[in-house]
Amino acid sequence: VEVKAAPEYVHFSVSSITIGMGQQYDVSNLGVLPEDSCPALKFTPESSYVLNNLGDGVIKGKALGTTRVKVVTHNQQVALLTVKVQSAPTVFTLTCDTPVVFVKDDIRFTVTFPTNTMGSVTFESSNEEVLSIDDSGNAHAITDGTAVVTATSHNGIKVRYNVTVYKHVSGLSLADSALSIVHYDSVQLAANVVPADAYDTSLVWTNSDPGSLSVDENGVITALNVTSSPVTVTVTSNDGGFTDTCLVTVTPVRLADMQL
Repeated sequence: VEVKAAPEYVHFSVSSITIGMGQQYDVSNLGVLPEDSCPALKFTPESSYVLNNLGDGVIKGKALGTTRVKVVTHNQQVALLTVKVQSAPTVFTLTCDTPVVFVKDDIRFTVTFPTNTMGSVTFESSNEEVLSIDDSGNAHAITDGTAVVTATSHNGIKVRYNVTVYKHVSGLSLADSALSIVHYDSVQLAANVVPADAYDTSLVWTNSDPGSLSVDENGVITALNVTSSPVTVTVTSNDGGFTDTCLVTVTPVRLADMQL
């Protein structure tokens, strides 16, 4: 038998809480005692009209109003918690803190009740292989795909949120690392974005000598002047900042290629 010291005090970690009609709440989780003291506590609502006492610190909103819950230790240390009971919600909103969700993202869903209503909710994902979610609305995107998050209030109201999990760009390469083009010619550089179905596959093209070579937003290069050394064309992914380069040399037009 382990004998612990009698507590010198007891208090609640908060001074008041608000719950909804019909909502259960475990106030024993709010009781604070000195470390290594005897944890024997008794919780009692002052008003059985406003709150039902379900035992072991669990209360349930019974009627609109405000009352207090008293906690007493075995050596008569006392603390009081104010409890307000409001109407249970008939509607509520469900929001996500991230507008676009990617694989491996940690996101959070939040419920907002209308003014003067209160309740508790549980969360559920329709596809736990794509998106997992805990009782507090914290979710983790596991792989790409879709899932529906459902928040259910203690009185049975359901709100759903459709989630699509996308892939980030993981790599980028050009088909050619070097090439030669004739003065005045245009050539399309081919870029390979991995994966091809990433959310944002847009690219930015630049080159080291705009006077000799132009490159447009689609990777089409045009030879403006003959070069004495290769011009570096760089492509960069907007998602992830991956890059690759191609060395381009502009050669003169041969007389044999000219049409008279």
